[in-house]
Amino acid sequence: MSSEIPYLQMAIIYDHPTDHPNSFVVREWRVSADGEPEAAASFALFDTAAQAQAYVRSEYPDMELVEQENDPETCVFEIWR
Repeated sequence: MSSEIPYLQMAIIYDHPTDHPNSFVVREWRVSADGEPEAAASFALFDTAAQAQAYVRSEYPDMELVEQENDPETCVFEIWR
């Protein structure tokens, strides 16, 4: 029996967030069974949304686009899981 805690893995593409205002950013998030989200320590920077999308498709081949927000308040462009 595995001792790992199950979680939902997500990749979120951000459109020029305040910590990287010149880039699209892909961050991996893990949501535990109790609903607690945790960002992975690593992230990737891109010049265009298309580059960020290609990265998500390459690094997370089992993920699908579930929501396209393009919300200027949160800088969330797309959510993949």
